Amino acid sequence: MYTKWAKRLGYKGRVIEKRPSTNGGIKLATIEFEFEFAYGYLSGETGVHNIISSQNGFALHLDALGTAN
Repeated sequence: MYTKWAKRLGYKGRVIEKRPSTNGGIKLATIEFEFEFAYGYLSGETGVHNIISSQNGFALHLDALGTAN
């Protein structure tokens, strides 16, 4: 989600670490961004992402919160 956001703005995000969860999702991900004011863009993001998608690939519900340290 964040890497697509960065790409849309013309920036790059690099996945440093990704741990799968037991149910097939992602338990933890660490992404590195290198562009001016990256921290400012993401400093208000806290919490956990929860995306529930249908079988046809469209998102039914998005509870979008992330963590930026």
